[in-house]
Amino acid sequence: MVLASPVFYANSLHVLTVITTPLQILGSYCIIFKTPKSMGTIKWSLLNLHFWCMVLDWALTMFIIPLLILPVLGGCPLGILTTWFGVSTHIQAYIIITLIFMSTVPITKILVAGTSVVVVFENRYYQLYAVDMFWLLFPLSSMAFLIIMECVVFVVLINRNLKAGSKLATLSEATIKIQKKFLRALYAQASVSCFYFSIPTSYTLFSQFSGIYSQEVIHFVLIIASTHGFSSTLVMIWAHKPYREFCFKIIVWIQTILKITPSKVKQEIPNLQISSIIFA
Repeated sequence: MVLASPVFYANSLHVLTVITTPLQILGSYCIIFKTPKSMGTIKWSLLNLHFWCMVLDWALTMFIIPLLILPVLGGCPLGILTTWFGVSTHIQAYIIITLIFMSTVPITKILVAGTSVVVVFENRYYQLYAVDMFWLLFPLSSMAFLIIMECVVFVVLINRNLKAGSKLATLSEATIKIQKKFLRALYAQASVSCFYFSIPTSYTLFSQFSGIYSQEVIHFVLIIASTHGFSSTLVMIWAHKPYREFCFKIIVWIQTILKITPSKVKQEIPNLQISSIIFA
C-alpha cells in the first residue's frame, strides 16, 4: 500500500517541514522580541524549550526521518544525514533519542555528557551479542520516568508554595493570579509534549508485547508525532497573551492587504453601464 511506502513516508514529512517551519520561526520571534518584562525570568527557558522542540521536529521530518520496523525495534534513517552525508545509523539513533529528552526537560543537557560514556560500552555490547529488548527498553523507560517525576515534583512544589503565599499574604492576589495563569499556559504546553510522545511509545509497546505489526500504522503514528513542535508552538502562542495579541495583529494586517474594498467595486459598476449604452 501507499502508506507503507518509505518514499511516501519521507515525502509526507518533508511537506510537514515546509508547513510547520514558518510557524516555529514565528514562535521564536514572539519569544525573543514580544516577551514582556513581567515574563522576563522565563523568557530564555521558553526559548530553550522551543528551540529543542524545533530541532527535534527537523530531525524527525528532514535530517533523520527514522523508519521503524516493529516489533523487533529495528529500522533505518531516511533523512539527509544518510542520503547526503552518510552519517552512521548508530549516531543518528543516539541523536534522536537525546533530542527527545532534551525537548522535554532542559536538565537533560547535563546528563548528556555522562551518558555519552555509557554509549561507548552500549555500542560494544550490541556489536558483540544479539539485541536483548529488556536492556534497550529499560534505560529509555527509566529516563522517561525520571523526567516525569521531576516535572511532578516541581508542579507540586509550585502549587504548594503559591497556596502558602496566599495564606500568609506574602504574595498579592494579583501576583498569584498572574502566576496561576502563566502556569496553566505551561501545563498546556507540557501536556502537548506528553500526548505526542505517548502515541509512538504506546504503539511500540503494544506491537512489542502483542506481536501485531502494521507498517502503515507506524508511518501514520510517526507522522502524527512529528507534528509535536507545530502543536506545541500553537499552544504557546495561544496560551500566552502577548504572543496571541501579536499574532492577531499579523492576521489583521494580512487581511487588510488582501481585502478588496467595496468602494472600488461600486466605482466600476457605473462605468460598465455607461459603456453598454454607448455601444448600444
